Amino acid sequence: MVLAISSLDMGGASRVMAGIADFLVEQGHRVTLLVLSTAELFVPMDPRVNLVTIPLRASSGGNPLRAAVSNVNRIRTLRRALQNADPDVLLSFMDVTNILVLMASAGLPIPIIVSERNDPRLKGISRSWGMLRTRFYPRARAVVVQSPDLISFFNPNVQRLCTVIPNPCYLPEIAATQSPRQKKFITLGRLHAQKRPDLFLDAAKQVLPDFPEWSAEMWGRGPLEDSLRERIATLGLADRVFLRGATKETVAALVSSEFLVQCSDVEGFPNSVLEAMACARPVVATDCGGAMRDLVIPDETGILVPRGDAATLAQAIRRMIEDTQLRESLGPRARQVAERYAAPRVLAEWEALLLKHGRPR
Repeated sequence: MVLAISSLDMGGASRVMAGIADFLVEQGHRVTLLVLSTAELFVPMDPRVNLVTIPLRASSGGNPLRAAVSNVNRIRTLRRALQNADPDVLLSFMDVTNILVLMASAGLPIPIIVSERNDPRLKGISRSWGMLRTRFYPRARAVVVQSPDLISFFNPNVQRLCTVIPNPCYLPEIAATQSPRQKKFITLGRLHAQKRPDLFLDAAKQVLPDFPEWSAEMWGRGPLEDSLRERIATLGLADRVFLRGATKETVAALVSSEFLVQCSDVEGFPNSVLEAMACARPVVATDCGGAMRDLVIPDETGILVPRGDAATLAQAIRRMIEDTQLRESLGPRARQVAERYAAPRVLAEWEALLLKHGRPR
């Protein structure tokens, strides 16, 4: 089996892909993971997984001709890698990577399964990539989405191929979730425009001055880190909001907090939200598509607010801070919802799908 993804950074898709790879080798399958860049690998991996990195990131400098040549070279390089691997079945993550894999495998007897990892209704790709997706997705054996609501985005030729598999949840022991909490709320994820860390800071500025015993933490790294550090200082929050960097110990970060705040403009199946719920921590989140409404059920597991609305987000954070009873009632219910996505069951669904479409030898 071959798995393909653009990078193994700290994002949710990378962690899910690594989890699938680890599970498959544990079940006795031979697994090669193609990472289509030479960027730093953040996600740990079972050493039995054959990890192959190939530099496929395009760099066109805005020149259309250079971009076209670059993409042709990417497809040729990827095709050679697929021919060398000669897998029984291939699973690809992320829209552009999916398209490249389907183009590169044209004419090869490799069953391809692709998976969208964001909400395609909200996270657009360029018109040209969108046309390519419409043309090539019907060539896949299956198209995996993370919520039933996403299927209607596609045309009928793709809808018939769609299947829903949520993200796996690695549930910590109940005892681990009962660690002493500090009076703080956190956000967890890449420091990227899509995640709207600026919204987190705007809301924190409105709330924290009224609660001097509370603080906020931002866990993650990304291209906005330096500008966020400057903005924290400009807002006068240097002693209240802390940039903690990337962590592989997400459970420890979550259980030390009172609740999670998630501010994204668009998500597929938000891992940080699911992880917080698994730790029996309530969530304040933006209504950002994907599976968010499946997870954050108002006044049952958390609070949902409109995307991009700092004032309403601040009101929800304020309510969570002020109402201890609310926090304590939402946390256990959040854990119950997270248990529906227990990793062994979800990963077995992935294995079953790959075996169903794999070619016999």
